[in-house]
Amino acid sequence: EGVGGYKEGGSFPVHLANAVTCIDAHKSNSSLVLTGGADSKVVLFNVATGQQAAKMEGHTKAINRVLLHPTAGTAFSCSADKTVRAWAADGKAVHTWKQHKKDVTGLSLHATGDYLVSASMDATWAFYDIATGTCRKSVSTEGAGFSVATFHPDGLILGTGLADGTVAVWDVKSQANALSFAAHKDGVVSLAFSENGYSLATCGKDGCNVWDLRKVAKQGADAAAVKTFAGASSSAVFDYSGSYIAVGSDKDLAVYMCKTWADVLHVKGAHKAAVTGVAWGPDAQFIATSGKDKCVKVFK
Repeated sequence: EGVGGYKEGGSFPVHLANAVTCIDAHKSNSSLVLTGGADSKVVLFNVATGQQAAKMEGHTKAINRVLLHPTAGTAFSCSADKTVRAWAADGKAVHTWKQHKKDVTGLSLHATGDYLVSASMDATWAFYDIATGTCRKSVSTEGAGFSVATFHPDGLILGTGLADGTVAVWDVKSQANALSFAAHKDGVVSLAFSENGYSLATCGKDGCNVWDLRKVAKQGADAAAVKTFAGASSSAVFDYSGSYIAVGSDKDLAVYMCKTWADVLHVKGAHKAAVTGVAWGPDAQFIATSGKDKCVKVFK
């Protein structure tokens, strides 16, 4: 029965009385998730034991995105305090980057694991060398600020979502804008590529849209979504095998089969307040969600 039979297997108030604003799950360690909170804290949490593994303190405003490095044991976060931070596994600060002038809203790890990109509401994106802690490139753009940024699995292009609902795709080497299209009526709040690189899922107040990038490349600015899931959605992510897409929409968690878009799992009221993030555990062993109801939940 697999994913379709998943039920709530744990609920944790990781940030105590504060909303949990974002979540990431480790790509190989099936017990670790990383969360960010409205309390400006980043927490490495063990969902198997229900215990905090490390707390990362240093940001001064709400956390917008968190990332766990798949192999190095390091963690990354970005915040409304305009900074990006890198953390060691024990919670100690490794780097603080201050490239941006407004909220940092996008954070993504390059396929090599050696580089990080951040994007901000100040309409800039920046590219960092993780080992040295240097910012290699900062790219300023005209127009709306960035609300999300995600590397394509091939590492050659960067997908960004803008506060005006546009998706802009960039060539990482040349920093040229390769493609832009209107994806949502409002800001794009989540952007995820499938592992094979053919599909893109974006979220906004008007729903979750799935795009076939091969079609989008031909359609250009007139791109049309191949599937729309209705309802204000905050997060959508493909599992590593590309079989499923998990969507956090309002207070619900839904999982659909890729290509057929069949409804696999629907957890109504997964959270008591809006879902803020969704993450797949390794090999789709579980789905972790974060919410404004101050909880991290695990479905397995």
